[in-house]
Amino acid sequence: MNEIAYLNGLNVFQTVKNALDNIGWHYDANEQELRISLGVDGDDIPMDFDISIDSEKEIINLYSHMPFELNDEKQLELSLATNFINNQLIDGSFDYSPKDKVLLFRMSCCYVDSLLSTKVIDYMLDFSCFATDKYNDKLAKLNQGSITLQQCIEECLKR
Repeated sequence: MNEIAYLNGLNVFQTVKNALDNIGWHYDANEQELRISLGVDGDDIPMDFDISIDSEKEIINLYSHMPFELNDEKQLELSLATNFINNQLIDGSFDYSPKDKVLLFRMSCCYVDSLLSTKVIDYMLDFSCFATDKYNDKLAKLNQGSITLQQCIEECLKR
């Protein structure tokens, strides 16, 4: 690994930790792997977030895996709902891989030749919490079969 890239990544890692400290959030940090894990209480479903710094690509990745097992029989509906939701978002996306049985919210930020402030990290955290909290329960209900795709879309359109 390029030492300069790693040191830049370490600087970004510290900026992320500073942002979390400033808002009083508790987290687990692994400096060697440039990874941070934290949990947030949502309105209905708790949300876990993993933040990783890819120092080679100079990217911050923030992930929130949906905390439910995916129903194989709902692949088409989940794909369509995920696509619909992504068209509503101004940033980030829900990624669904039926093959890997993964559904998550992802937000990334490139920091090539940049200095990141804690405000960028605050935005990433705020928007990721908003988007995950707004849609995770709807996706969970669709996955369980307690609502139809049409009902999911209608619920997603509510403010």
